[in-house]
Amino acid sequence: MTPQQIEDVFDSFGFKPLFQHIRYPLELSKIFEDADEEMLECFLERWDFPVRLSFEEFAYWFDCFAVVYKQM
Repeated sequence: MTPQQIEDVFDSFGFKPLFQHIRYPLELSKIFEDADEEMLECFLERWDFPVRLSFEEFAYWFDCFAVVYKQM
């Protein structure tokens, strides 16, 4: 996914502030390299995030979700 696609998905779920907070480490980590929009959308609609979330917490929960998602 491109950075713009990722930002658009976050924005469509009302998580633009979260995206802006973790944007730089997100781009460096390439965590979404093997993900598609549908996977990210499923993750964002199923998880309840605290107001302030560190990148490490986000990456951990996304990795957990990705393992389960790929087995479905």
